[in-house]
Amino acid sequence: MSTREVFQGLLGTEKDVLPCPIPAFWGWEAILVNAFSPQDTVVCIVTGEMSERWARMAEILGLSVVRLGGRGYGTPAAQDLNLLLLTDVGKRIRGVLAVHVEEKNGAWVDLEALGEVCHQKGLFFAVDVSVSLGIFPLALDRFFVDAAVARIQDTPEFSLLVLGKNIREKASESRFLRYSLAVENVGEAFGEYPISSSLLERFEALYRRGIENVWRRRLYLARLFRRGARALGCVVGGEEMAFPSVSLLVLPSGVKREWVIAFLQRESLVAGEVPERKDTLFVCHGESLSVSEIVEILFLLGKALEESGQKVDIASIFSHLWEVKEDG
Repeated sequence: MSTREVFQGLLGTEKDVLPCPIPAFWGWEAILVNAFSPQDTVVCIVTGEMSERWARMAEILGLSVVRLGGRGYGTPAAQDLNLLLLTDVGKRIRGVLAVHVEEKNGAWVDLEALGEVCHQKGLFFAVDVSVSLGIFPLALDRFFVDAAVARIQDTPEFSLLVLGKNIREKASESRFLRYSLAVENVGEAFGEYPISSSLLERFEALYRRGIENVWRRRLYLARLFRRGARALGCVVGGEEMAFPSVSLLVLPSGVKREWVIAFLQRESLVAGEVPERKDTLFVCHGESLSVSEIVEILFLLGKALEESGQKVDIASIFSHLWEVKEDG
């Protein structure tokens, strides 16, 4: 099976999947300048830092951006988009931009439901699937996605661009000066793509295992980690909206968030502040499909809390983890 077929399978598309020597945010720009023209109006589904950056980029390029956020701490839903479009009496809105999963707060949107609305309204639908590639069972064609970008983990200066017939037709009408970002210039042969052999083997293994099976495993490991975090005295925040590869944690009273983050980062874990929630940190735990690595992350979290003055019984974690069923 070719590399192209592996990525097409993981993305759920028969469209062109092009490896490009550009970071994902340049992929955002490539989509914008090919699919739209200056002063066009687009809706950006804003769920966090990544989607806000895409919205700002569109504004800098000269597009009119309508931001659609969720209510409270929830993420925007298809019904929110539908209500917004009902107010677009003049049919000014040309497309919708969405980041499937935010990197720092784990917020994610229902691409299938949003895509259905876009399809019914005849809107161009562009998405970023950098965080969910290889984790979530993507089906970009079924979600009516016209163009997508995905950053390749461990090679941030390269990304994948998914380009369909629709964006190629729109590119011929675009009034942007596109230069090297024109769709006819974007993408190189897969054989020349500098992806490491170990990373390629990981993607191939995910494909062979079946991404639906991988997704079920991720959900189980997320439940495992979150149960353990609660046993350590943390409150798991936004569980209903957080992607299963990242958890939002509110620490026990008196524990300094900055100190815990610094401890976890010294141990090479990906953790940080959640900007819109002053009492919350995020911890990534989705790089592995191994229970032992989840236990190791919980152990380090427990040590961080213990050294912050929190009373911790590491052994008690295991009794809580034992209760979590993989098929539940």
